[in-house]
Amino acid sequence: MQESQVSHESLRFIAEQIPTYFQFHIIERGFEYYRNERIEMNEILDGTRVVATVNGNDPYRVILDLDFFMNSDCSCPYEHFCKHMAATFFFLYDQIDSANRLFGQLKETMIPASERKVVITAAKQPLKPAAWLEQASLDEHSSVDEWIAYFEKQFQRLRLYESYRMIEEYALYLRSLHQASFQWNSQLRYLFELNGVLYYLSRLETYLHDKWRPAHLSYAQYMSFHSAVETCTNRLKQAISRIQADEAKLRYPTYVRTIADAFFQFPYPANERYMDWRILYQKLWWKLLNRPEWLSEERDRLNQVAPESMDDGQKRDWLLFRLAHLDVIEGKDREAMEIFDTTSFTLKYGIVYFESFCLDEEWERLLIWLRWSLPHLSHADLEAFATTSAYWQKAAAHLPSDEEWLEAQKRLLPHSYEAYAQYLLETNRFKSWTDLHIAMANSPLSIAPGDLNKIEEYDRSLLLPLYHTAIERHIGEKNRDSYRMAIRLLKKLQALYQQLQLTDRWNRYYQHVERQTGRLRAFQEELKKGNFTT
Repeated sequence: MQESQVSHESLRFIAEQIPTYFQFHIIERGFEYYRNERIEMNEILDGTRVVATVNGNDPYRVILDLDFFMNSDCSCPYEHFCKHMAATFFFLYDQIDSANRLFGQLKETMIPASERKVVITAAKQPLKPAAWLEQASLDEHSSVDEWIAYFEKQFQRLRLYESYRMIEEYALYLRSLHQASFQWNSQLRYLFELNGVLYYLSRLETYLHDKWRPAHLSYAQYMSFHSAVETCTNRLKQAISRIQADEAKLRYPTYVRTIADAFFQFPYPANERYMDWRILYQKLWWKLLNRPEWLSEERDRLNQVAPESMDDGQKRDWLLFRLAHLDVIEGKDREAMEIFDTTSFTLKYGIVYFESFCLDEEWERLLIWLRWSLPHLSHADLEAFATTSAYWQKAAAHLPSDEEWLEAQKRLLPHSYEAYAQYLLETNRFKSWTDLHIAMANSPLSIAPGDLNKIEEYDRSLLLPLYHTAIERHIGEKNRDSYRMAIRLLKKLQALYQQLQLTDRWNRYYQHVERQTGRLRAFQEELKKGNFTT
């Protein structure tokens, strides 16, 4: 099986949820099957369902659904998730990471949990799909109100008061969504999950705001909530990316439209410390909700609540952000930028647009947004900065010259140093590369030898100023370690002068160093150790 045939993201997500599907003794026996090479891969269907044969007492057919793991099945008589399914998952996981390490992590986390009676017992283990038909309370024709009633019923069952179990409780909730919809059309299942997870996030935010004040949370509780929200948000992004927007809007307009209605039910986040609703709002309206009539309705609704929102800073910011995003969808970029300039816009929201413009090859539009984003780059976090720099480089490839990109990198120093230096090296701008390192006060000792060798092969004289400034800086630091680094650089500088056949210039420079450092006894001692003193 080729590693690229299955989603790494799906496998890692399932790995996190393994304790909610299997008891540890089942995992242990499945791992033994995996180690004994009892799995034969048969086929991968649509890149999401893996079919395998596991040779136990008899050969059993296993189907793992990587999109909806709850839909996975095995032909063996065991009614719960079985060792054959666990063995197949270990086999798949080992294509992207170490199955041995995953088993060790599960062993460490699940055995202590079982002693605290936290591990799911056999009675609570998920049943295979064949047993779900009797339990199904919804079908493909259920109404939106029935969906919401189901979401609320499942949410009420969660033990959120046990804050350390947030990830496990979310996994149980997600499992209930998969169990209710496992026989549905795949696009409807994605919509059901999307609505369900959005409902979970909104209810969780209310719960956190009402029951758990941030100031009262321990670090462990905060991290538990944060991890659950992050996992939930990533699952939402994954579901959004898999929905075929045109098909979904054509076949299931009511279920799609309810997403916009749900967002409007909680237009002002109670606490953005946990949830970043803005990213979700951007992605949902950009990818799924962008019907002209829906955009118009959303704008009308936002304008209706605008008068009561402008006196509250948070509400005003959130409202303007949404109006600006609608402008972007409609191609009114300048209007959107003017609004964003009045909000707490940060670069991570711009990246949503950069990604879309790049995928659609709208290079001129991408450049307009990148130019506008330059002031935001100077105070962006490292991840956002690196991502935006990469988009700058892609956009620059579609310009007659890369000078604009280079000027942008200069303006963003020192934040852009690594990307800028690498680009100068790749484009053979060796003089500019050397000048950059001098300006950044970098020592040749801290630069990758391969980079120095590349400059030396082209024109070693370009390195002379870099060595001179570094030597003077180390001597000026006036401590023994710096003196030793200066001596190492002096030796390399001497070799460069000799290779350039400039021995007279080296002698004059060395005499200058001796005169300037005559009273630095420690440095003179290091010179003697380096066999420089005549």
